[in-house]
Amino acid sequence: MPSNTLLNLTTPCGWEIFEKISTKQHSGGNFCARYKVRNDSGEIAFLKAMDFTRAFSSHDPMVAINNITSEYLFEREILYYCKEMNLSKVVIPKEAGQITNPLHAAPLNNVYYIIFELADSDMRQSFINSKNINWHDFFKAMQHICMGLEQLHFAGIAHQDIKPSNVLHFKKMESKIADLGRVVDAEGRSPYLSLRFPGDQTYAPIEIKCGFAYKSFQDRYLTDIYSVGSLIYQSIMGVGLTPSLSGEALLLHKGIFSVSYEDALPTFLTAYSTLLARFYDECYDLIKDDDIALEVVNVVKEMCHPDYNKRGAPKVKSRPYKINMRRYSSKMANIQVMLKVKGL
Repeated sequence: MPSNTLLNLTTPCGWEIFEKISTKQHSGGNFCARYKVRNDSGEIAFLKAMDFTRAFSSHDPMVAINNITSEYLFEREILYYCKEMNLSKVVIPKEAGQITNPLHAAPLNNVYYIIFELADSDMRQSFINSKNINWHDFFKAMQHICMGLEQLHFAGIAHQDIKPSNVLHFKKMESKIADLGRVVDAEGRSPYLSLRFPGDQTYAPIEIKCGFAYKSFQDRYLTDIYSVGSLIYQSIMGVGLTPSLSGEALLLHKGIFSVSYEDALPTFLTAYSTLLARFYDECYDLIKDDDIALEVVNVVKEMCHPDYNKRGAPKVKSRPYKINMRRYSSKMANIQVMLKVKGL
């Protein structure tokens, strides 16, 4: 594919493509090639190039190519909208455009690309796979992600694909949300609007796994709040919340996924209580403080409640305020203070 043979080419704005990055090393979407690039000033950045590979396994490759192109154009539009809105905790582009690959014939020789600031690591590298997590740094990263989602939600964008590879860490201990390739927007321009959950199904809330479809756009924010809580759970327990909840529920009801979400909910609530008890034990073992362990468990309990109507602030009835991410950026900041006060 043209996107896989861009080494040593230079973009129209002067970025030299000098190193290819493996999928395991960097985030950037499921259907793109990844590279390191540098400019005349010596700045190193990250380029993702649109890959048409999946189009040629389609029964109609030309239609598939048009669809992939539309997905790219939408992502580019959303990214530049975020740039105009100055969303500080969202990874925004340095440049986007087309580059001609001389090794291929038209029309596939024109490759769309987007260039971003190069991150130092993602969440999996920094925390989930780390043997000795710095919990203050971890909850600072979670605070930044909550801030980034608050910014996106204010802009009318539901990310829908928060997962470890899409949480990037940069110098000076700053974390940002990356990869807006699967977002759904309030204006209905997203090519994924018809999908119940366009992101990685491993990280979908339990109601999505049960085939539930949200009734309004604003309900899609529920997946984002769930995903952040699930990241906290995964970093401590070593496995995502949805797989854990599914497994525990299946022990109670072997046919749990053959019934409606409403009928399955009582079983999920029972399973959730069991998981939270284990989660507290693990939090305490790792952090060695009862107050902090309880605070972390309560945050996850709110963010990942199996009953989506109860997800978010327990005492707030209005949906916009109930799931406002500012509440959780504040809670992440509070956990950092608790850790610092107790010298942990």
